[in-house]
Amino acid sequence: MLTRLTILLMLVSQAAFGQASPPVDVPGVTYTPKIPVTLLDLPALTPVLIQFDTQVSSDANRNGDRFRFHVAADVCVGDVIVIPAGSVGEGEVIHAQKSGAGGRAGELIVAARYVNVGGRTVRLRSFAAGTGQQHTDLSVWSGIFIGFPSLMIQGGVMTMPRDMIANARTAARARLPAWQATRQPQDEPMENSNP
Repeated sequence: MLTRLTILLMLVSQAAFGQASPPVDVPGVTYTPKIPVTLLDLPALTPVLIQFDTQVSSDANRNGDRFRFHVAADVCVGDVIVIPAGSVGEGEVIHAQKSGAGGRAGELIVAARYVNVGGRTVRLRSFAAGTGQQHTDLSVWSGIFIGFPSLMIQGGVMTMPRDMIANARTAARARLPAWQATRQPQDEPMENSNP
């Protein structure tokens, strides 16, 4: 009975202090909130390195589609972690235009919207834009020489692949709990002792 009460108190105390479970697994590292709870101010426009968890492309996605990402590196205030690597976030496709006939390239604009940290939502501001490879010149010149079939030349698709690294920034000042990272010992490779 006492162990159940202890577990219940630990769960309730984490919820009371606005702390959720640690972020997504990062191999070799365990993140835990610092006790006692210490809140630090993370300034607006602080850089946040993110990594896409899904592929986003001008041909497969539409305006308003959402996609997942995670924080690729710890974000610190001084030397204290406030956004642990692996924290999950969400982005949005702002504009997606498919590549088209006549060599028109695909277009893609995406924005990182927020990242979740210990039960708190930290708004982000950023965008990435790009176009696929443009083939309109090829289409125009081949149209002069070969006519109608040149309109069938397709432009390139703009793709942001899974695991792509991108930069985002915090949209506003945020008060966040401090986290500590505990590095787990890694197994050392065994050398072949056979002569």
